Amino acid sequence: MNLTEIKTTHFRSLLLGMLRAAYPRQAQLDYGAVFGTCVARGQRLWREQLVPEFGVDKAPIFEKALWRARMRAETSIPWPLGYGYAFGAACHAIAGGKPEERAAAATNSALAMFLIGLFDHLLDKYPREFGDIGKLVSGNAIRLYTLERNLAGLAHNPEQVLAAGFVDLYRLYFERCHRLLGPEQNSPVAQLWYASLVRMHAAESASLNLRISKVPPTKALIEDSEAPGTASSWIVGLSACLGLNEAAVAQMEPFARNLNRLTRLVDSVVDVDDDIKQDLWGGLAVRLALNAKDQASADRIMMSVAEECVALLIELAEGPASQLKLQAGDPFTLMDVLWAYLWSGAGGETPGWQPPSVAELQAAAMSPAQT
Repeated sequence: MNLTEIKTTHFRSLLLGMLRAAYPRQAQLDYGAVFGTCVARGQRLWREQLVPEFGVDKAPIFEKALWRARMRAETSIPWPLGYGYAFGAACHAIAGGKPEERAAAATNSALAMFLIGLFDHLLDKYPREFGDIGKLVSGNAIRLYTLERNLAGLAHNPEQVLAAGFVDLYRLYFERCHRLLGPEQNSPVAQLWYASLVRMHAAESASLNLRISKVPPTKALIEDSEAPGTASSWIVGLSACLGLNEAAVAQMEPFARNLNRLTRLVDSVVDVDDDIKQDLWGGLAVRLALNAKDQASADRIMMSVAEECVALLIELAEGPASQLKLQAGDPFTLMDVLWAYLWSGAGGETPGWQPPSVAELQAAAMSPAQT
């Protein structure tokens, strides 16, 4: 069956209904409190933790330049920072990290979340603003930045303000990660970080060629189409755990992997209609191309994906993140935060909160909606 003949517009509403029923705290969750708190914390994190190191003089110039890529600084910065911080804090706590070190660790995840979103947005939508960033993230370059801690080559033409700002923030990310890692440059966790970054940038580059009109569907293509988001999400979680050992990272990995898997599957359902229209392979689009013989079988494939989403959500909702909070007085848990971002990104209603526009969410490139 030709992909363009399959009706997919009802997939999102079916998925949302199943997810809503599966999350036990959904009905009483105060979305205004969750998002309002996360965005406010993201803004403070930017102003008080990152800007002083990024550069007080550089920050307003960078923020103003975001408009050239249709990004509003007041939305596109604190929104992903709020999510990345919560995700990083959860990973750090589940890994057994010390509470007094959690803020610094989670801030690294927040910065990683923002940088990944900005990189993808400029690469996909604004290649002129992207500049020559791609040349700075080769495997050899990443080895210099991570294992050898040589950041001398991480520079960009200052006249391309967005690209130069990205590079300066990426340098700050590496500097902060080096602090977490401590003096041992080639520890097993540092090696894992290096390999994960190489994998992420390679997946991002390869994804540009995954066009429906050019690449035939295969089982391997399902993983290939999901690889950029999978690798990016793992980097966000891992960035909070660089100061811990291998056993600690292994302890948080199931949580991070399950959340990532859930996010990728939800994305594939929510985006399938647009993916097909835009000639882009997504996970569900590949599954449909391989196995849908008619509309009924297409609906069964979608339901199978939705059922896996529900199973993953239930496991996460019953897991350790459901007991953790960003701050002791918060009326919501870290799992509530992660759910709220996932739910909002999928188009679910969030009473008490007016979410950013679709264009702003795409610009922010937040993890649960699209990475």
